[in-house]
Amino acid sequence: METPFATPRNGNPKQRPRNPAFDALAEVDGIHLPEKPSKTEAGRIVRAMSVIKEISPNVTPEEIQAAAEEYRHHWPQIDCTSTALASHWRRFNSAARARRVKAAEMEGLKAQMMNSCGEDYALLQRRLTALEDQREG
Repeated sequence: METPFATPRNGNPKQRPRNPAFDALAEVDGIHLPEKPSKTEAGRIVRAMSVIKEISPNVTPEEIQAAAEEYRHHWPQIDCTSTALASHWRRFNSAARARRVKAAEMEGLKAQMMNSCGEDYALLQRRLTALEDQREG
């Protein structure tokens, strides 16, 4: 897999379309666009991306950002790099996905509480509290 910044042997830079997932992983390493990573940095990101794509072939930039947030939440004292995130991809991508599902469930319950005058409000409130406790746990 070539990097978006590869230079062919003839020395003329080749224009490639942006790869949003690569860009998101570069952001994890602290490389902010339009900054160009060094060859070493780009190689590290490409290797990490190949590990991630082996597990999640259709990974999105949003999934990478969410997994990086989960990593930082779980290990706040340890730097989150593309290599570290790739090494723990299955763990943090799953955790981020579960958090998004629970957040969606909570929003659904909140909407249900707002729209239901005849429903048992106390029951809905308990279900919402239980979901929030699970989310924090």
